[in-house]
Amino acid sequence: MTDIADQAGAAGVAQSGPGAPAQRSHDRSSTSGRPPRSTEVLARSSRARLRLVNAGARRLATPRNDTDPLEIRNTIDRLARLQPRPHGVVTRSAIVAGVPGEWVVAKKATSPLTLLYFHGGGYIAGGPHTHRALVGALVRRFGGRAFVPDYRLAPEHRYPAALDDARSVYDRLILDVGPDSLVVGGDSAGGGLATALMADRRDAGAPMPERLALISPWVDLTGPIPEAIESRSSTDVVMRADQIRAAALTYAGERVAEPGASPLWGDLSDLPPTMIQVGSAELLGVEGELLADRLLAVGVAVRLEVWQHMAHVFQAVPVLREHRPALDRLAGFLLTPTG
Repeated sequence: MTDIADQAGAAGVAQSGPGAPAQRSHDRSSTSGRPPRSTEVLARSSRARLRLVNAGARRLATPRNDTDPLEIRNTIDRLARLQPRPHGVVTRSAIVAGVPGEWVVAKKATSPLTLLYFHGGGYIAGGPHTHRALVGALVRRFGGRAFVPDYRLAPEHRYPAALDDARSVYDRLILDVGPDSLVVGGDSAGGGLATALMADRRDAGAPMPERLALISPWVDLTGPIPEAIESRSSTDVVMRADQIRAAALTYAGERVAEPGASPLWGDLSDLPPTMIQVGSAELLGVEGELLADRLLAVGVAVRLEVWQHMAHVFQAVPVLREHRPALDRLAGFLLTPTG
């Protein structure tokens, strides 16, 4: 069974050198004889900085007593105005296979890769505009380009509308650039959508992309998982369990358990090599860890990074010292040749 964890991590040795975060490896599958597949990345931000950022997140994030999807959408749109302008990239609106979206292109092109990136937002909020800084920072690092679909959102468009849009864009890009030059990624709901899309396209006999990169993927709409509620409800500064449930029902209703909505419980075999980054403080982190376990169990090459004390999609918070190395590692993964 193939594992693509860093060799230093697999040996239980902390990495060193420029851009390498302090870390220690742990093997949750040692009793089965399988190789280690996870890396615990130790916090680099000071406790004072983490407290400050978490306090700000609690104030700025979706109101803690609000589960209304349109209010959540409006709040996320307002927060998007606070994000820094991406540098080193150019953006332009476009339509791919009938789906609107945005191209994000590195000014200094060093790679032929095209990233199909699905934004988060609980299937009820978000768009290319809310993730421009995050995607721009990632594109600048790997030197290629990304297309961020503005896929349809609930409650106006319920499941499987988002998956239908994702399928249309993927099928067009796989023809335009070829599987060797296409990588797929996403965060939160976008990570779940990317995972569901891979299984959907595999079942259709379509070629798989080179890599799959997931940030805090939401892959179980039947949850949150009880273990997560018990251990992380007090540490998640971005969302609550009832908000997650409300978004799931708004998007998928009685179909939340279908693999296209909850890919964690579907067939995950023959998916592309996958990297998953989660924060240890977030509710959805447990889902990312379970996803890595299930991928490994069916022979998919997977790398899981658990970033200690980090919140949901911390990669989008530039003031955190973890922001840059996390994106560096994602970009490095996307650039690693398969084989």
